[in-house]
Amino acid sequence: PGPHILNSVGIHMPDNLDFLREYRLVSVRSKAEKTEIARAYPDLEIEVHPCTTVLFDQFYAAELEQARRGTQGGDEWVGVHLNNTTLRKLPRLFPALEQLNRECRLMFIPFTHYENDRFLMETLSRWLPGSRVSPANDVVSVFAEIGSLKALVSSSMHAAMFAYLQNVPALAFPQDHKLR
Repeated sequence: PGPHILNSVGIHMPDNLDFLREYRLVSVRSKAEKTEIARAYPDLEIEVHPCTTVLFDQFYAAELEQARRGTQGGDEWVGVHLNNTTLRKLPRLFPALEQLNRECRLMFIPFTHYENDRFLMETLSRWLPGSRVSPANDVVSVFAEIGSLKALVSSSMHAAMFAYLQNVPALAFPQDHKLR
């Protein structure tokens, strides 16, 4: 509880939700979830957003403004986010990256740090002359970096959403159900 954002990941017969009154924003993923909570707590203000990512620039405007001043990209770079699953499922991906690297400036954007993708993308960058790896490490800086790109190719649904929300063309590999 506190001045934070809570995005409910699903509800079933809600009770004891008085603590929600203390949040900056209570967001649920569907109208059905909002209706269910509103039955028990009709005075609680709830918004429906499938993902709070769509509100990122609204809630972190000052932080984003500062982060945008430090972006490395510029609109001449094409961002690339890859993970091991994508490389495994698309064995001809590296030759495609080599071709793209000849035509564009590639900036690798580590995004799913829990998959150790920074190490993977640093390795790929060493094999692709002229490419680079973004130094952005926190979510605000990564959001700003993605917003500065010409386009994004991504293995991450949320990285693709970061691009979409900032009018950056994106291609997301449909490697799992979320991305499809």
